Amino acid sequence: MRRKRSKPTSTVMAEIRDSNAMRKVPRSCWSEEAEEGFVVLWQQHPCLFDVSSSHFHNKDQKEKAWRDIADCLQQPVEEVKTRAASLRTQFSRLIKPRPGNEAKPLTPRQQWLLRVMDFIKPYIVHRPCEITLDMPLRDLDDSEEQEDHSDSLEFSPFTKPETQAPSTSASKRKHEPDWLAFLREFQEREEEREKRAEEREDRRQREFLEREERRERERREEERKHNERRDRDWREWMESLLKEERRERDEREKESRAREDRLMKMIELFLMKK
Repeated sequence: MRRKRSKPTSTVMAEIRDSNAMRKVPRSCWSEEAEEGFVVLWQQHPCLFDVSSSHFHNKDQKEKAWRDIADCLQQPVEEVKTRAASLRTQFSRLIKPRPGNEAKPLTPRQQWLLRVMDFIKPYIVHRPCEITLDMPLRDLDDSEEQEDHSDSLEFSPFTKPETQAPSTSASKRKHEPDWLAFLREFQEREEEREKRAEEREDRRQREFLEREERRERERREEERKHNERRDRDWREWMESLLKEERRERDEREKESRAREDRLMKMIELFLMKK
């Protein structure tokens, strides 16, 4: 598989520092731009994800790589490790085969994850977990949580677990209904968890779109009021101009009538003298 050419380290460091300088990001808040810059830096350290790398099992080399990335991002090392584990877990769940081959529409966040995290896809192996009939549900959740959120991010080759067959066919028939019910309950809980995560993402998207629509409506309303004020001012100016013209015309007519009256009186006086 050909790996996409990544940006030079100096360019990525400059972009991340400029981004952090312009906007102070809280420790627990990662913007999509910051995460994408982090992924670019992550790809430049194969010892953190490539099991075939000569330094994959060198803890000192890996710690140095994490510190270099944390320095570029100006974030604590543990915060960077936690973010890497979170991104890997989300990506692993996206590419994990679903029972029944059911396909759900991807959210913009999921599409982004599939695009930027594709470089670790060859190194992720979905290992079937070995479950016993007597294991409580909370123990299964704890084991899954530890596997998903491990900060080591070490990808080990797949090894098939050994399973023990029931001692007798009678015990198999006895425990089979509980086993199926347990698996069904576990699957339903996983689907419900993913459904809630997708609903939260959809709700954030809807709220963002609603805010944008509200801002657009407010902008249009402000523009409409501005146009109304401008039209009203223009009409008032035109009315005042027409009033001034009528007043001047009336004054000219009065002066004209007064001149005519004076002229007629002068003519009458002249005729009376004759």
